[in-house]
Amino acid sequence: MQVRIEEQSSTAKRVTIVVPAKDVAREFSGAYGRLGQRVNLPGFRRGKVPTDVLKKRYGQQVSIDVAQNLIESGWRHALKEHNLLPVNQPKIDGQLDPARPDAEFTFSFTVETPPSIDLLPYETIALEKTDWQITQDHVDHELTHVAESAAEWHPIADRDVAQKGDMAVVDFEGALDGVPFEGGKAEEYEIVLGSGRLIPGFEDQIIGQKKDAAFEVNVDFPEEYPNKELAGRKATFATTLKDLKVKVTPAIDDGLAGTLGLENLEKLKEVVRERMGAQWEQAAKNEAYGRIQAHIAETYRFELPASMVEAELDARKKSAEAGDAEDGAEATLKSVEDSLRISFVLDAVAEKESVEVSEAELNREIEMMVRSAGAYGARVRQMYRENDRRASLRRRIRHMKVLDFLLTKANVTLVQKEIPAHDHGEHSHDAQG
Repeated sequence: MQVRIEEQSSTAKRVTIVVPAKDVAREFSGAYGRLGQRVNLPGFRRGKVPTDVLKKRYGQQVSIDVAQNLIESGWRHALKEHNLLPVNQPKIDGQLDPARPDAEFTFSFTVETPPSIDLLPYETIALEKTDWQITQDHVDHELTHVAESAAEWHPIADRDVAQKGDMAVVDFEGALDGVPFEGGKAEEYEIVLGSGRLIPGFEDQIIGQKKDAAFEVNVDFPEEYPNKELAGRKATFATTLKDLKVKVTPAIDDGLAGTLGLENLEKLKEVVRERMGAQWEQAAKNEAYGRIQAHIAETYRFELPASMVEAELDARKKSAEAGDAEDGAEATLKSVEDSLRISFVLDAVAEKESVEVSEAELNREIEMMVRSAGAYGARVRQMYRENDRRASLRRRIRHMKVLDFLLTKANVTLVQKEIPAHDHGEHSHDAQG
């Protein structure tokens, strides 16, 4: 088998394969032998049909089948022997001609391969990384959120009139023009008055009512209400106020620490500081990763496989049409090319530095996603039993490991900043995580 490779571009190659006549004849012989074992023809026993009869009856189809088999085995041989790694399915050039048993068989195909990348020294990556400063004020502020998350609702013993901020426990049943509607009934329903969770006006009409009182709540469903049968309509809810509760937030002291399984308040403060430090450090890393990727996109200018660019651009545009605004905003040729170049460079670094992702790491990431998905966890686990999804996730994890590696090698300038006041407690309110 003769193989000739022509470089059409840095990523596109035209491969021509010539299969010698003797190999073609051998393929024909095998094809007719297999066919003779399968077919039933009147007057012949299975497996005893003469080849001449088979040629006369099935010759044209066998010639096509042999050509397809030679192409299949030929391009696989070429890819393996010449170390070609296609990024797309090779495309046969021209029209497929049937093979002839007494002649060599020639065909060619075009294949795209990953770009060849000359990696620049890692230290040429220069960036700023935020060194977030956590003060005692930050810790104290976070402790108020920790206490808030440990708060409990206790029955109100010295008051029986509902006030804003109370938790009201109510029974209700809604009706439209006197007819109850589906989904409009609840018992022992807990709602914090003033939280705005219920239909506008509902909570306001509970405020001022006495415990054990029965009363009507009249509301207008918003025009944009999801249930179209209720949207814009007036409803009456027969309501009973069953109980009132007040929120009791524990003091920030050793007792609070004890409820969280810690020795004392000082240990709680230490844990809170550590958690805040870890969360803000990860935020700083993520920001730095983005700067590394931006550097790669700006620095590397190698040619990309045209089919990959086209496929990715098409996929993002379809995502935008399906309502994914984020993908839609990025569906530009430049953003697609930047994204692909970043991925290829990260792959090249991973290859050079032998960065791999173990099965244990892959499964651990999947289990984290399963836990985060809550009720949809089983569906997520099922999705990642598919090989393509696992391969895609493995590549993403590998890229994150490469970014972490590059951050250790880059020319990094630390910039100290104090956590913004309004962000003190936005990352975690649970000292135990």
